[in-house]
Amino acid sequence: MITYDGLFIAGSWTAPSHPELLDIRSPHDRTVIGRAAQARPADIDRAVAAARAAFDEGPWPRTAPADRIAVIRRLDALRAADAEKIAALISAENGSAGWFTLAGQPGLGRQAGAYLKAAEEFGWEETLTPADPDSPPGAWCAASPSVSWRPSFRGTPRSRRLWPRSSPHCWPGTRSSSRCPRRTR
Repeated sequence: MITYDGLFIAGSWTAPSHPELLDIRSPHDRTVIGRAAQARPADIDRAVAAARAAFDEGPWPRTAPADRIAVIRRLDALRAADAEKIAALISAENGSAGWFTLAGQPGLGRQAGAYLKAAEEFGWEETLTPADPDSPPGAWCAASPSVSWRPSFRGTPRSRRLWPRSSPHCWPGTRSSSRCPRRTR
């Protein structure tokens, strides 16, 4: 039986505000297969404050995309190394067949790989300039505050998958507003 009597907050295991543990029961026979600390509102407030501080003051938001990708790739490798153990825990907790849960583990690796590949190929920072400097504000002008970017994946080449919309009424493939720029190929 696994027992977690602490909460992982601010990068370390800490005591919960209330010591009562929640019994985790098998759906098959209702036996206790684990126990875990229950987060109370005070614990949640601590966790949210720690997450906010980490985002505002920690290194992750200022970490280069390549370094973030390396960290996530390492996390996925660690998960893959423990895939059988993770599958067994999932099956014990939710009652799914062991073969089914284990069969899903490679899919997690493929999913992570797809996201990591997309992150590696994504242009994280690029300066956008209008093709026509004399174009009116908001019409394909990236310097305009009214322009935001939305993904478009309808068979377009990668170089054209992100394109601007100039109003909240303008979505890829539509021209529901006179303020929407025309999409050209």
